[in-house]
Amino acid sequence: MRSLYFIIFFSISLFSVSAQTHWESMVVESVTWRYLVGNSAPPSNWYQSGFNDSGWKSGQGGIGYADNDDKTVLTPPVNSLYMRYQVSLPDVNIVKDLLLDIDYDDAFILYINGVECARSANVVGAFPPYNATLTTDREARMYNGGSPERYVLKPSSLQRGLNTFAVHILNQGGNSSDM
Repeated sequence: MRSLYFIIFFSISLFSVSAQTHWESMVVESVTWRYLVGNSAPPSNWYQSGFNDSGWKSGQGGIGYADNDDKTVLTPPVNSLYMRYQVSLPDVNIVKDLLLDIDYDDAFILYINGVECARSANVVGAFPPYNATLTTDREARMYNGGSPERYVLKPSSLQRGLNTFAVHILNQGGNSSDM
């Protein structure tokens, strides 16, 4: 992985529906994630809000194979990476739009509060296993001057209080030179 780039933006209206909106970042690449290297199956409820991830490692994003842009280094081979981050939101009514900009290698699924909200096109099936087969390989793009992929998410996936963002990153194969 050429440093997982992961940002969730939301727009807010300050005064009324007709007021000018602006964008805020809710989750950025450099936050400290709780993560589990997936060389075997994780607990079945790892993506749920109430899951206790205190036994997982923690590390600042980007997370990857030490290719000069990773703050947290994984030791290959890694089939999957399970990541969690929590954000407190005092008022969900201020969120008008929700966007995910993500750059990844090779595939991902994003869950918000236990519900799947986005996935790359090369992942098939619900809750793919840690060693799932991908339909295609994908190289990250931003390290080479490209742009992240953008997904429009539903603001209704957020709740007042603590929100859990869980990401399953899948590698093309255990012997891949990057993730």
